[in-house]
Amino acid sequence: MSTLLQVRIARAGKEVGIYDAGEALRLLGLGTLKPTDHYWHSGMAGWALLSELDASERHRLSAEADERLKPEKADAELSATDDERLKQRVEAEVAARLAEERAKGSPSKDAEGNNLGCIGGVFFAGGVIGVLVAYGSRNNEQRTSDALTFASGSRRYNPIDSAGYDAVAFVAGAIALLGLGLIVAGLSRKK
Repeated sequence: MSTLLQVRIARAGKEVGIYDAGEALRLLGLGTLKPTDHYWHSGMAGWALLSELDASERHRLSAEADERLKPEKADAELSATDDERLKQRVEAEVAARLAEERAKGSPSKDAEGNNLGCIGGVFFAGGVIGVLVAYGSRNNEQRTSDALTFASGSRRYNPIDSAGYDAVAFVAGAIALLGLGLIVAGLSRKK
């Protein structure tokens, strides 16, 4: 099992924390840490750009895997195909370890897309219901006004002031469009 490499991270000349290399790479991928930040760990001569950590970590993990596999190489004379299989095994182990460290604690794109889609669905449904309620209430008030006008014997049409209902319907429509946008964003995030 490889050892977790502890790296110090600095931004603008000021140290901001100590992380496992895999965690630092994950935070770099999420945008919490910047490629222009610097990192250092014991054994390094000086600070280096955080954007170079991925290659450095691949090299370190590859060297560790080679060390673990040295006894296997020394015990048997390996043919060219065996060397190739061993190389592929080392590369696969390094790639799996990096993927495992990056994925640790990081939600998948599917989960993020599902969350956005669910939130968007709630906003969309709420917005549509808001529009229907606003216009339904306005129409009910107009019918009531028309009935009172008819009952009083007046032939004059009394329109209601619908500005308040229209404003509520406009806001509810905007919320529905926001929800639709979140649904689309959630679907595109899954790809």
